[in-house]
Amino acid sequence: MDRFSRRNSYSRTRPRTLEEEAPRRVRYELRDILIDRLGAVDAHKKICEVMYLHDDGVFSADWAEPRLKENLEAMDWYLVYDLFEELAEDIHYGNVEDYHARVNTALAEAGVVYELRDGLIERLDQVGEALEVRHDEDAALDLLTAQFKPVQEQYEKALRALHGRPADAKAAIRESLNAVEAVTRIITGKDKSQLGDCLTTIYGRDAADHHKALAASLRSLYGYASSIPGARHGQHADVEVSFEEALLAVRMSGAAIAFLIAEHQST
Repeated sequence: MDRFSRRNSYSRTRPRTLEEEAPRRVRYELRDILIDRLGAVDAHKKICEVMYLHDDGVFSADWAEPRLKENLEAMDWYLVYDLFEELAEDIHYGNVEDYHARVNTALAEAGVVYELRDGLIERLDQVGEALEVRHDEDAALDLLTAQFKPVQEQYEKALRALHGRPADAKAAIRESLNAVEAVTRIITGKDKSQLGDCLTTIYGRDAADHHKALAASLRSLYGYASSIPGARHGQHADVEVSFEEALLAVRMSGAAIAFLIAEHQST
């Protein structure tokens, strides 16, 4: 039977701020899952295999469990998350939901910024989840084909910077806005012009007011990126850019790329 806290949906809650860490709460959950899945002896051997350690010829749970605990506490943080993903690959489909819930409860109670989603450890994106736009920024890659193929590598750099461990927020902003500019250069044929000049060409000086306002918003996004020290220009000051801020900029850039290509192809 479940204990009081689980029966009544009580849990430890703390801010989700820890990054590049696997706190003890998370490591102990991994230990329990490994023991449930493999038994203590084979769980010990699995950890030794991952950490390139000798398994000491352990053949009983009494000997295996303290060594398993010791090795898990010493394991590099990222290997902990690798193992959660590896275990997710082999789980029976009927147990997937319970496994994800178990891991995610541990992650939440430990206060880390990751979650297990579709078998992969990813950074939390609560806004994207709520608005149902999670990973929508990736969709722009599929549009960067044919004449826009040269831009694909640059936009991929933005996504890698955004989803890296740790994320490089400034690089993500820089590469995504540069990708928008590259798309406008291809559309206009002005391979040395900046985004603002290309937008003027795309819409023309006699464009409708709403199109001028749209172009102005894209210029403002470009200006935002240019104003962050170390993003598009030299880092003359040390400023903090959050992951959420970078995610918004990349999503807006991806949406701009999709819009500009669709408009170009319809003319």
